Amino acid sequence: MSQKDGFIHSARFAYRKLAAWTFGFGQQGPSGFALLPPELHIKIVEALDAKSQAYIIRTCRYFRNLAEPILYRHIYIDPSGDVNTFLIKTLLLHITLSRRKDILPYVRTYHGPLDTKHVTLQHLAATVRRVPRRLVILQRGDPNEPAFSIEEHRNMVNTIFSGAVNLRDVHFSDQSYWWPPELWGSFNAFKYWNKLEALELNVWETSLIPIIRALPGLTRLAISGTANQQRRWDGLQSTDIPRLKSLKATISDAAVLVPGRPIRELELTTVCTPYSESLLQHLALSTCDIVDFRMAVGRFWNEDRLQSTLRAVNRHVPRVMSLSLLLEDNVTDLPLLVTLPLFMDLQHVRLISTRENPHLPDNSTLIWDNMACRHVYGGRDFDAFTREVKEACPTLVDI
Repeated sequence: MSQKDGFIHSARFAYRKLAAWTFGFGQQGPSGFALLPPELHIKIVEALDAKSQAYIIRTCRYFRNLAEPILYRHIYIDPSGDVNTFLIKTLLLHITLSRRKDILPYVRTYHGPLDTKHVTLQHLAATVRRVPRRLVILQRGDPNEPAFSIEEHRNMVNTIFSGAVNLRDVHFSDQSYWWPPELWGSFNAFKYWNKLEALELNVWETSLIPIIRALPGLTRLAISGTANQQRRWDGLQSTDIPRLKSLKATISDAAVLVPGRPIRELELTTVCTPYSESLLQHLALSTCDIVDFRMAVGRFWNEDRLQSTLRAVNRHVPRVMSLSLLLEDNVTDLPLLVTLPLFMDLQHVRLISTRENPHLPDNSTLIWDNMACRHVYGGRDFDAFTREVKEACPTLVDI
């Protein structure tokens, strides 16, 4: 019996008990909603947002057993708002998961921080409504000290991520630069993630070889953070991560990882260093055609640099069908009009601004007619620009 079949079987057993209830005042049986088959209950709960799922868990034991695996299936911790609130929410979640090991096998996705060492006892006590429990927390030590020691926190995260054996997608949103060495050095949960397909890390001076070697089924990898490339990839073998199809990394990391792997989606990040021809040459060594290509365009790039970079990309990644440019500043139309027709299979072009421009009028774009920014393209101008590009690129569908 599979895990899903066992879950349905448990729901049906609880459903039969629920249907056997009788109520006073002559009313027989539960409500019409409660009498729905468990498969419909699951569909309804899956359609609810996380807050509503948390509410329905509190109604009765049946809906708790049914909704908890759904609530914790995909964990996304919203980083917006106050940093302390964000970390407190994460710590409370970690406490719950470490105590409820029965929930861990249901977790498929985790997007959030790994480290919560900055949460103090005072912060944690402020989240407790009952005064006696709050006093118990504060009696653990200095209110300004971390709520948990490094050893306690290490045991907690290892318990959580070692028990979450069915994880498919993990994104540790905090930077490994701030992780205590004792935490990351003893973090051995990777060897339990046999089903992991997507991983995103913000790592610094850390070797990634033991991690990726433990994840042979990885198909999507996103790496950010600067590091010594030789130290990060020393010992990489051609048999490591053989199924990798999507990569988000710097050009230096991509030059190491792309050769010999079936990369079809590639995003190049961080434009502190130029995209040199020698590094771009390694992109041609993918065992599949790279058809989805995304590239960061650095601030203060001039026309020549943008045009030469796009030409070099076309030489080594010629079969691009979807091209996205992440614009850190305004770009001119001339390099695009000259270089986009070189991509013979191009179907989709996206121009994405990574910053807000308070001086940009409504219904205008960040494509300007020169670097002096004397004129902003409005709606009509951009329509004309689009028509001109489509005339030069017969395969282009949208821009």
